[in-house]
Order: sequence, then structure tokens, then C-alpha cells
Amino acid sequence: MAIYYSHPSIQVNWALDAAVHNAEWPNRKSSIDNNISTSYLARIGWLKTLEDLGIQAKFIHQDHLLEGMLQKGNFKVLLLNRALCLSDAEAAAIKAFSENGGTVIADHLCGVFDEHGKARAAGALDDFFGVKRDLEQGWLDGSALTEVNGELDYKSLSPANWAVKAPLYKEMAVFERGLAAVKNAKGEQAGKASVMVRNGKAVYMNLSPIGYLLKRGAESSKDWLALVSGLMKDAGVEVRVKLAIDGQPAQFTEPIFWRNGDRTTLCVVKNLDRRASIDAFGSIESKLGDTKVKLKLQFAKPVKDLKNERTGKDMGSGTDFEDDFNPWEANVYTYGN
Repeated sequence: MAIYYSHPSIQVNWALDAAVHNAEWPNRKSSIDNNISTSYLARIGWLKTLEDLGIQAKFIHQDHLLEGMLQKGNFKVLLLNRALCLSDAEAAAIKAFSENGGTVIADHLCGVFDEHGKARAAGALDDFFGVKRDLEQGWLDGSALTEVNGELDYKSLSPANWAVKAPLYKEMAVFERGLAAVKNAKGEQAGKASVMVRNGKAVYMNLSPIGYLLKRGAESSKDWLALVSGLMKDAGVEVRVKLAIDGQPAQFTEPIFWRNGDRTTLCVVKNLDRRASIDAFGSIESKLGDTKVKLKLQFAKPVKDLKNERTGKDMGSGTDFEDDFNPWEANVYTYGN
């Protein structure tokens, strides 16, 4: 699957984030954006969601999209992650991908600006998703322009500055209060707003994934993971390997695949939350553990000649394997294609 990277959207996102500071917005330091940029947090929220589901995504940008990379690469899903700005050409290419069988998922505020950051009368893909919006009803709590308020806490994402008083659906913030489904599209309701609007192979969520960063690993995050997992399954995205540690589904553990000639490399590594710093390694939010554990790998399809490249252990062929795993290291495997 592919995640769309839109730099014009990041620029407009900065202006929305800065608006909360009113006349003091020129004082917004780069360190604040490093900590609580909603563009950055939404992107990380999606990555952690997908990684925790065992799904590896690839970023594409405008040139890729317009050159037909999605069709050439046989991608099944395009995720429009906070794609506020879309040109007419980008919108046409996205529709062409869908007409070719691809699934398109948008989270919120999709295409409400053009490629220059100019507001549109209607979103560039509103007809495609089968939605209409009444922006006079506002976003989030009805008055906020940004999901994370730097006036309340500028050091990090926290319950104190995240989506204060916004309605929630599957524990994620409902973004556009005036969104409604039209035509043959069908959606669910979260208060007065439509969410999860489906129009053929197009899905408009009207949700933000940022809340997942506050709830990751908690019981309250399971409904969100199940929702996204269902979307991926409907689109034909297959989890290539399921991981379990000591008999339980592996938390904060990521499989990463590389194709190298006639062999595929699989790296299994802990995937913890970390707050990066411009002048230091940054703080780690979770714990690695301090003892060796048993790792179970369950492949969706049989693999040939699996080998642990770090230990030299030949593990044979099949779908189910068990191995030792040091959580503070990485297990590196190869197998035949």
C-alpha cells in the first residue's frame, strides 16, 4: 500500500497550527513543530497503526502519482494522509487509480485547498468520496483549527492539548463536524457528523489517527486497529507474517521486508515510541524488556529455506517457525522467493 506525501499540505498545516497563537504566531519556534506538528503526528499515527497491524507501507509523492506509479507498482491502496492540498491533476490521477481497481482512503480535510493553498468551494475529491461538508459548523470542538493546541502544551502530545472536547469515534477525533454522505455513499454517524463514508472503493473516514499515539497498546486502541484492519482486508492487503512473543500477539514489534534478488530479507525489531530530539537521541516511551523471549513467526504463505542470518540457524520451509529473540536486538532472516 502507498501513503501520499503532500508538501503543500504540510505548509498549509503549519499555518493552521500557528493560528492558535493569534498575534504571537511569529514566536512559534521550530522546536514546537518538532514536538506537536499535527502533520507530523498524523503521519506517525498512521505509520504506527499500520506497523502494529504488520503492514508495511511506501510513501509516494506528486511525481510518482502523476507518472502512474500506483498502477505500475500494482498497489492496492492509496492512503491520503491529511492531504489538505490537491491539484486538479492529482485528483484526476487518484480517480484513475480507483477506476483501475485501487482502494482510496482519506482521513479528513481531503483536498479542501488547491496546490497553492487556496481554499476550494468544494473538496477536490468530494464527488469521488460521495461527501459534502458544511464548514460553518467548524472542526473538532466547533472552534478549533488544529487538533493539537500549542498554547495548552507545546512540549509534547498529551491529553491536555489533544482534541479538547472534540467528539470521538473508535477513540479517534471526529474532524469535520459538518460532513455528510451524499448520493449512493453510506456512512455511520458520530453525533451530527458522518464518519466512515464509503462510495465504492473510496472511503472517507472523517477521523484523525493522532489519538492512537496516546492510546497505543491500551485496550481502548483495539477498536481503531480492528477498523483499519478491516479496511485493509477489504482492499486485499495481506499481512505477510504474524508475530507472537511467548504465546501472545507481539506488541510494539515490527516486521520489515526487503527483496534482494532471489531472496527476501525479513527484519524483526521492536517498534517503540520515541520522541526525537535535534541534539540528542530522544526519550523512549516504552520498555524493551531485559530477557530473551520466544518469537513465533506465522507466514501467510509458505516460505522456502528460512535462515536466521545472525545466528546461522537454518529453519527449513513452511509457514510456522519459532526462534529466540533478544528484544534489544533485531532478528534478521532470509528466505527464497
